[in-house]
Amino acid sequence: MRSFQNKIFYWFTPTLYVHCWGGLGSQLFALAVVEQVLIEKPNRRVALVLHTSGVTQRTSELSSLAQFVKIVQVSDFKSDEFSPNSARKVGLKSYIRKFALFVLSKLRFIINHEDIEKMKPWTFQLRSHYSRRFISPYVCMSMFNRLVGIKLLEKSSKDVEIVLGIHYRLGDLLTLENKNFISPERLLAAIDELISQNKLDDFLIKIHSDSPEVANQKLSALRDDFVVELSESNPWGTLSALVQHDYLVVTNSKIGIWAIVFKVRLRLPHIVLAPCDMKPDLALILGEDIKFLRIEYY
Repeated sequence: MRSFQNKIFYWFTPTLYVHCWGGLGSQLFALAVVEQVLIEKPNRRVALVLHTSGVTQRTSELSSLAQFVKIVQVSDFKSDEFSPNSARKVGLKSYIRKFALFVLSKLRFIINHEDIEKMKPWTFQLRSHYSRRFISPYVCMSMFNRLVGIKLLEKSSKDVEIVLGIHYRLGDLLTLENKNFISPERLLAAIDELISQNKLDDFLIKIHSDSPEVANQKLSALRDDFVVELSESNPWGTLSALVQHDYLVVTNSKIGIWAIVFKVRLRLPHIVLAPCDMKPDLALILGEDIKFLRIEYY
């Protein structure tokens, strides 16, 4: 039971709305913020706001969490939001909105960055992608256990056979002009190096991707020498599988980051190969725990 003072704080302090843009990986980073607030400030009311807007239209992957935190879904995707002509549509309303956000940020009513330690009792919005900040082991374990409890993630268990899992992020990267996917040549060279260094023999390769047929075609050379299985699953099934593979090769994606983070926090056996530009993010997210990470960068 809450004390009278805690009840007063609960009812007269505004709900903290944690805003999120992006797919499952980004939504998990927002969920980590929600978990931290619930742990450190149990008397705060918290809501998770999931936006559909962005470069591509996003969907909520966390609706099942509505039983423990309020979920608000905002349909604000506009197909021409990032088109060349969209920059010309900036008018007076946009400038007024930006000025209002600036003032509210200065007064800490809205926090526009990852440093939630600066949150005040009157703060009512957190707006960011939350991916470049430390996530404590306790918060990570609380998240994982909650997600397993509502059956979004499967409890980690070792693969019956030796499996080398590959997560090849493609999706909208295939069409966006300002972003690139990792070339199949670079990825294949890294996979060959991993297999050689660890003297792998008699194992299965599983390819996971948000564009499975394209990934299968781009990595078709693997089928000349190895047994390859194309895994087609939803984002939750993909993340569950990645966490369980002893050998894992990831490309630039937040799902890949989460697979690594859960492996480290759960102390699961792992040898990971990741793109070199992922290293700074992992260092921020894991802190000192990065020393438990058996990882090579390509």
